[in-house]
Amino acid sequence: MSVAVPRQYLKPADWAEAPCAVPDELKKNHRLWRVESPGGKSLFTGYFEPELRGSLTRQGPFQHALYAPPADLICMPNTAEVGGFGRMENGKITPHFSRAEIENGALEGKNLELLYVDDPVDLFFLQVQGSGQIHLPDGGKRRVSFAAKNGQAYTSIGAVLKREEHLNPATMGDIKNWLRAYPERRAEILNRNASFIFFKFLEGPGPVGASGEVLQPERSLAVDDTLWPYGLEVIVETRDPLENKPLVRLMRTADTGSAIRGVVRGDIFFGCGAEAGRRAGAMAHEGRLWIILPVSN
Repeated sequence: MSVAVPRQYLKPADWAEAPCAVPDELKKNHRLWRVESPGGKSLFTGYFEPELRGSLTRQGPFQHALYAPPADLICMPNTAEVGGFGRMENGKITPHFSRAEIENGALEGKNLELLYVDDPVDLFFLQVQGSGQIHLPDGGKRRVSFAAKNGQAYTSIGAVLKREEHLNPATMGDIKNWLRAYPERRAEILNRNASFIFFKFLEGPGPVGASGEVLQPERSLAVDDTLWPYGLEVIVETRDPLENKPLVRLMRTADTGSAIRGVVRGDIFFGCGAEAGRRAGAMAHEGRLWIILPVSN
């Protein structure tokens, strides 16, 4: 298992230095490393699987569509300029339609709507989280998962609101409250994030991370996939998002995200539902990262 992090940021450590218990079986033929970040920067945030109300047809309050990927969307995982996705236009690869263009009808008539939900704010954050469960009027539910993105650059609307509207702190709950308090500004702010996520229906257990693994609460970690491989056992040492106490967990790299960039940068999966969302939305702490590698590395 290889990592792309420069070796000067990996410091060998003894097992006695580990901040939490590590199974003896894992210690066999493995070595513990402490990760140091360039400039000492670190950040651990959280994400979760939201639950939304929706319908398979556009009706009543269900007016906001989740889209499947367009037929002309091209996946290019090694093309960073367009975020790994784009489309061919005039013989050149460019990003696909922006969020504003899609919201203004660029995909209408293409039969890409998977289903419709009743809340555009929750839909936006479903895209941020990458997966969710949609509760249908007949009592059933469908699970949706990330399928692709439009290749446009990701912009944090939390950072926009902090800078321009002095919203501080800008947790997920704070941002949702602001967007609902100023509906006349909502589209303008949401469209500042040109990135747009396309979905697919997910059958069976989930949610599923970019690694293909089913995500486990406080066990699965999203990391910068340009630096870290999936399936890596790591120890995260940070602070609990709601209680003033340490949060130290043995985790596994299983996912990634557009905003997850950096050496000591992780997004902790907190589970499904409102309580998981409350914890994930409040999570934004510095911390330390330890990795466990085979001795051969």
